[in-house]
Amino acid sequence: FFLWLDVGDGEAVAAELWRRHHVKTLPGAYLTSSTVATRNADDPGQRYLRVALVHEPAILAPALAHLAAIVT
Repeated sequence: FFLWLDVGDGEAVAAELWRRHHVKTLPGAYLTSSTVATRNADDPGQRYLRVALVHEPAILAPALAHLAAIVT
């Protein structure tokens, strides 16, 4: 249902996907606990992009192709 992809900077990749292709994703850092981030000094979700696989294949296929073009 969800993919958590290590993309190096989840917020930057999410912004680029939206700007260039209008593909909505969520940076992993938006979903991690602030207490964990404070305790570890680094946010454990920062490197990740959360992708929800909720649409039918006809919509998901091009969106995933756009994602692959940006992260590879």
